[in-house]
Order: sequence, then structure tokens, then C-alpha cells
Amino acid sequence: MLVVAVLLAIGLASLGLLAVLIIALVRHVKLLASSLRRFQDEVRPILEEIQQDSESAQDKMQRMSR
Repeated sequence: MLVVAVLLAIGLASLGLLAVLIIALVRHVKLLASSLRRFQDEVRPILEEIQQDSESAQDKMQRMSR
């Protein structure tokens, strides 16, 4: 009977620890997702500017080669 009680206590403690770890993992995933969104919002204008400059440079090169 004592062995069953010890095993039950160990099982419940493990289950509690697993729940804490899952909660922490979910919080970190949410934090990572928000950081990624913020990064994309900050980088998007720079990438669009680079793309426009690239297209402008290609147009100039095509006009010069004619």
C-alpha cells in the first residue's frame, strides 16, 4: 500500500511539473511569435526600399545598354 502511495505521489508531482513546463513553453512561443511580428514590421519597409532601389538600378542599366 505504501508503494502505491509513493508511486502516486511521484506521478502527481511529475504531472504537475509537466504542466508547469507546458505553460512555460506556450508563453515562450507566444513571446517568440510577437517578436517575429515586430521584426517583420520593422524590416518590411527596409526590404521594400531595397527592392525599389534594385528595380531602379535595373532600369538604369537597361537604358544605358541600349
